[in-house]
Amino acid sequence: MGHLLRQRFLVYGRVQGVGFRPFVSRLALSLNLKGFIKNTKNCVHIEIEGAKEAINRFTLALSRETPSQAKIDYLESITLALENDVSFKILSSIEDGSDFGEIAPDIAVCNSCLDEVLDPNNRRYRYAFNSCAQCGPRYSIIDSLPFDRSNTSMHEFSLCPLCKTEYQDPENRRFHAQTISCHECGPRLSFFDHQGHLVVRDRDALAQTVEALRRGAILAIKGVGGFQLCVDARSDAAVLELRRRKQRKSKPFAVMYPAIAAAKDVCFISEQEEKILSAVERPIVLVKLKAQRLSKYLAPGLSWLGVMLPAMPLHYLLLQDLGFPIVVTSANISDQPIISDEKLAFSHLHGIADYFLTYDRDIRWPIDDSVVRVVCDRKLMLRRARGYSPGYFKVSNLKAGILGSGGYLKNSISYSVSNCLFLGPYIGDLVTPEARDRHALQIKKMTHNQVAAITYAKDLHPDFIDADRLQSGSIQRGVQHHVAHIVSCLVDNDIVPPVLGVAWDGAGFGDDGSLWGGEFIKISSNSWRRVAHMRGFLLPGGAQAAKEPCRAALGLLYAIYGESLFLNLDLIPLGVFSALEKTNLLQMLQRNVQIYHTTSMGRIFDAFSAILGICQRVTYEGQAAAMLESVACKAYAPRPYVCALVKSLDDILVIDWEPVVRKVLIDLENGHDLAEIAAGIHIAFAQAIVAVAGEFHERRIALSGGCFQNAYLTQAVVKSLKLAGFSPFWHERIPPNDGGLAVGQAVWASWITQ
Repeated sequence: MGHLLRQRFLVYGRVQGVGFRPFVSRLALSLNLKGFIKNTKNCVHIEIEGAKEAINRFTLALSRETPSQAKIDYLESITLALENDVSFKILSSIEDGSDFGEIAPDIAVCNSCLDEVLDPNNRRYRYAFNSCAQCGPRYSIIDSLPFDRSNTSMHEFSLCPLCKTEYQDPENRRFHAQTISCHECGPRLSFFDHQGHLVVRDRDALAQTVEALRRGAILAIKGVGGFQLCVDARSDAAVLELRRRKQRKSKPFAVMYPAIAAAKDVCFISEQEEKILSAVERPIVLVKLKAQRLSKYLAPGLSWLGVMLPAMPLHYLLLQDLGFPIVVTSANISDQPIISDEKLAFSHLHGIADYFLTYDRDIRWPIDDSVVRVVCDRKLMLRRARGYSPGYFKVSNLKAGILGSGGYLKNSISYSVSNCLFLGPYIGDLVTPEARDRHALQIKKMTHNQVAAITYAKDLHPDFIDADRLQSGSIQRGVQHHVAHIVSCLVDNDIVPPVLGVAWDGAGFGDDGSLWGGEFIKISSNSWRRVAHMRGFLLPGGAQAAKEPCRAALGLLYAIYGESLFLNLDLIPLGVFSALEKTNLLQMLQRNVQIYHTTSMGRIFDAFSAILGICQRVTYEGQAAAMLESVACKAYAPRPYVCALVKSLDDILVIDWEPVVRKVLIDLENGHDLAEIAAGIHIAFAQAIVAVAGEFHERRIALSGGCFQNAYLTQAVVKSLKLAGFSPFWHERIPPNDGGLAVGQAVWASWITQ
């Protein structure tokens, strides 16, 4: 038999909820190894005994042949005394361990499970919740680690004899699949009317849903992470009614297709976009429109559409029966988190949804759909949520116990544990008490209720949420908004300082008390220095200017023309206001009351959008800039604009946009193509970044902030920097917008305390 050994492995990483134990069991049996495997709270514990050669092959297979969704961060191994085991077993999990274990994200239904759902001869034919050890819900249903059925909302469903046999059979692909179920023992569908009264169940519930959608009704359908509002994506009337009821005037809706081929009839979908759409995460992907076969009210003013494929069998069955694509948008009321509870759905969505399709498996942790787009030939995360969250990032020399509280908008939170940073899912804007309660609950979940023992890294803005009730006894560390943005980009790209960071966004509180947003910051290992920024200007009406790009335009133009601006009746933004409003705005600017001073690149893009007559008032964050980008994408060639570089009194480099504004106004007056003007504006600012970078001795340039969600801008900047010999870094796994702030906050707080 050769030399016998007994080896213990402690495996850390994403190794629970991904079919890891069944994989190890089958591997051990194939190599005639004895011993056991069991989950603990923070790792997987394996002990094997057998021939030395077999153990060597086992060790090699652990790293090379693991399930597709498993991710081993590190492995501890030690040789033990022989115990003469006679078999290999999967033992009951234990609750030991104090460190944070990696929870697997929700995984889309695999092809094997889907084939069963679509096979009339299979006992799971048309079963809306089919899953196995390789697919299905994970994060959204978990109560705690270890990932066992008893620690999830599936514990309410006792296995039928057939499912139990599959679960116990090492040769079955559902061996130790914690979410296993079927028609007999799994969750059930229910169809309710608009008042929350039960109408029908099971297959009849799906049939009623199909019929209602065909009639143009609005359905609230319980998805993987919460309720979603759905309508016929082809119907102008249905989409407009959804907008009216949800009070969502123009923010784009995503569309779910049954397959890629159908989506390609309407959108240009590249090979890379197709790969992302079909991946197990099943995000919404922004793709370019090519034909108007759907409602024209899906994405007003934009040249792209959010497209997604089904993530659960329920969606596949629904779209198969319907035969047309549907709008899928989070079911919530304005500024509140996605709804996951039936009672809340019936009360909060009364008057919005005509009917409800739900099921009786609880969602423990609500989670929205993820949103990505392809930029510079790689994935760019815009909203990190279902499929990608929770996320884990290895960061060297990261102190444990630091929580990044995120931003006021697009909030997510992070927490550091042993050189690993955990990034929670997208929560949303912390505008309402419900959103702030979700934020507080997420912190308690992430820190195991040890809130008082953490270092709390937060934004510097004085109007940020009152978090004192969450952090009694904790250490607080303020992190400048744009420093956090840049550091998040470093983490995303696995690089360390020094770098020159470019942080362009809507607003972040600066050291001088003004609102920054067009920043160039040199980052070292534990210090930072603002070395350049956009020329500042005034925003009349303060925060109102973020909702009215025409106000940002007036502030920009006032910085150039002063009071004479109000005599130029040909200026498009000026025509938006009444005579009384113009008088009030002039007085604000003259007296410096109800005024914000800003260097915000986001507001500069807003201003140009208004100057060009593209968007004067917005109904969702980023609308004006997105519409400006959409116009720029149609250009044959950009107009030639150039920013000026000047030195401020405190020896900081300033990018002056005045030459661009003056030339744009001339080109508008001369009737030049609007798309070419919009493209020229983007290119001018891209080249300004290159010009500033040339003034400093740092070849590595990190790009972060919400403006770099703009694909046209980011591609222009990256291309220009590379041509000039720089090494640009931009986002991929972590959102460049405020959804990534928590990462930068936690990591920077760690760096400055070492």
